[in-house]
Amino acid sequence: MRWGADLHCSGRLTRSGGTDDAPVLTLGQVRGDACYPGRVSITPQGDRTATFEVTRAGEGGIRYSGSLTRTE
Repeated sequence: MRWGADLHCSGRLTRSGGTDDAPVLTLGQVRGDACYPGRVSITPQGDRTATFEVTRAGEGGIRYSGSLTRTE
């Protein structure tokens, strides 16, 4: 996974919990200045849409959130 305004962060997503329909992934092996490991939760919102929340390791609050839409 790559993220950041100029995609300067990179890391590896691995499954760490949740359910088949709503997985929780660990964001590890993070590289880049001011880039941190954490957790990504994905929640389906129908057939083609899901929401996600990213939490930094060691914190309880959500750092990033948004939605994904499959176009096919």
